[in-house]
Amino acid sequence: MTAEQEINRRRLLELLARPGNGSCADCGASDPTWASFILGVFVCQNCSGIHRSIPHVSKIKSVVMDPWHASEVKLMTALGNNAAKAKYEQRVPTFYYKPTFLDCHVLLEQWVRARYERNEFVCVDKQEPYSTGYREGFLWKRGRDNGQFLNRKFILSEREGVLKYFNKHDAREPKAIMKIQTLNATFQPSKIGNPHGLQITYLKDNSTRNIFVYHEDGKEIVDWFNAVRAARFHYLQVAFPGASESELVPKLTRNYMKEGFMEKTGPKHTEGFKKRWFTMDDRRLMYFKDPLDAYARGEVFIGSKENSYSLLPGLPPSTQGNRWPYGITIVTPERNFLFTCETEAEQSDWIAAFLMVINRPMLPQEYAGESPAAVAPSPSTWGHPSLSEGTEEETRIPSGPEYVWLNMLGRSESMADEEDAGQDRGKMWHIPAVCCESLLSVRRMLQLRLWPADGVAIKEQDKSLSVLQPEISGERLEPQTGKYPKCAGKPRRSKQP
Repeated sequence: MTAEQEINRRRLLELLARPGNGSCADCGASDPTWASFILGVFVCQNCSGIHRSIPHVSKIKSVVMDPWHASEVKLMTALGNNAAKAKYEQRVPTFYYKPTFLDCHVLLEQWVRARYERNEFVCVDKQEPYSTGYREGFLWKRGRDNGQFLNRKFILSEREGVLKYFNKHDAREPKAIMKIQTLNATFQPSKIGNPHGLQITYLKDNSTRNIFVYHEDGKEIVDWFNAVRAARFHYLQVAFPGASESELVPKLTRNYMKEGFMEKTGPKHTEGFKKRWFTMDDRRLMYFKDPLDAYARGEVFIGSKENSYSLLPGLPPSTQGNRWPYGITIVTPERNFLFTCETEAEQSDWIAAFLMVINRPMLPQEYAGESPAAVAPSPSTWGHPSLSEGTEEETRIPSGPEYVWLNMLGRSESMADEEDAGQDRGKMWHIPAVCCESLLSVRRMLQLRLWPADGVAIKEQDKSLSVLQPEISGERLEPQTGKYPKCAGKPRRSKQP
């Protein structure tokens, strides 16, 4: 290395100490050791590979190993990461997902290309594919029964408030309608087995439904992802008019806290342990027979330590039948859940995820069984403060009595454990709350953690909370049908099967 090259290398190392240059310009990873001498940015090794795929836009060198010319160092001195951000991120939409070094490759690649190659955040017209409120196209969707990926037509409509897909290209009626209110999307390339794999979840009949899709073009699948985020953002702006953008953005889409295989046993702890795929979505622990199942076999609600939830490493001494040695016991007010992990590292990761949730105080809406990332009022209550606000002021409803549908747990705080119990034990039902004057009592019920018995309707009258018990033991309210009950004062009931 010549003396001039050594001087240039030292100068580059000095530039790395400047504000903004100490982390990758694209993904935020610390200590970048590569740089684009065309764009004037310092990047990490992972992002440097993406820059090499667009040689007509960017050219990469190692800060330490490659020789640098004085003119190249001069350009790096004049620009840098902060200047590049100001230039290439002038008009990034609030809802647009900015990936980090923890995200999958397709998100990072399209973020780099959108910034430098397509100039999407300089020219607003180039944002139309995901910002207009309507998107139509074809995605490869995995079949629920046969596991084959078939080409399906998808339509996202903010005006209708839905994402829907069609089994046939010329079909008039959609196969499924997913409300934006409960929609979530997260990239799952490893699980789906495709680098562009996207998992979409929504609520169907009060149960979480998964569908798995991909597109051959990375830009297309990322545009779909950001279109979902845009639709969610605009919906939440209407649903929560007083919320700031910084409060809404974390609720647009969410990644799961932890996923992986564990073994579990039934409520009596005498059943054999079964290997299941577990997904932790905030306080909801769902388990599946296969990672790509459309529906969960069951769900477990994980509350907080203030509500008598706790975790014990290991299993009770009398436990038998487990093949994996590293146990976890989740203690709830009603029963203990026993899980086992294959390795000690997996056990540590699951314990850390569980404790993160258990040690966090519950929000008011979580007492109603809602995920904080998905909770939002129904369209009929837009314009009124949400139940999650927990304010003490009365909310006057100008149009007389209305119904507010609440997700209340039935017999158990732990959610449906149909695989073990053989019945819809603890299933979530929508309970009509008749609001004659305000929502105040409903809020107080949530804050005071008043769990009604199975099939109880909550009625507000004269600002007092009264509970209507079913007259016949073993009866319950029907699940929400989307229609108001015929009688405001008495809950509809149906015989248990």
